[in-house]
Amino acid sequence: MINAVQPRQIFTGTLHAEPGCKLYGEMQSGAFHECTFRQLLDEQELLLSRLELEECYCFASHPSNVMPMQGWLPRHKQDMLEAVREMRAYLADRLDEIPVRGGEGSILNRE
Repeated sequence: MINAVQPRQIFTGTLHAEPGCKLYGEMQSGAFHECTFRQLLDEQELLLSRLELEECYCFASHPSNVMPMQGWLPRHKQDMLEAVREMRAYLADRLDEIPVRGGEGSILNRE
């Protein structure tokens, strides 16, 4: 769908839940499981690799993202993919951990 629409800007953020919402309760009860670092990075890499856009500013600057990222597609696509791979290598021994979150879903244990 994104490729068909050819947007001029894409912003990505990861799913997180705040206390008081239904999803937060499901996470606390174990009915819903958040993604691991590995899954979040895989998702980010898969999305980037499949985007075929002519001129689009893509950014992931929300604190809920495993890593901040920004660039123009397709110009910076390979650099952005390499940054995801570098973060995966950096977190290699923690890829199967679920991120610890703070306010607004900020990931506290990525560094």
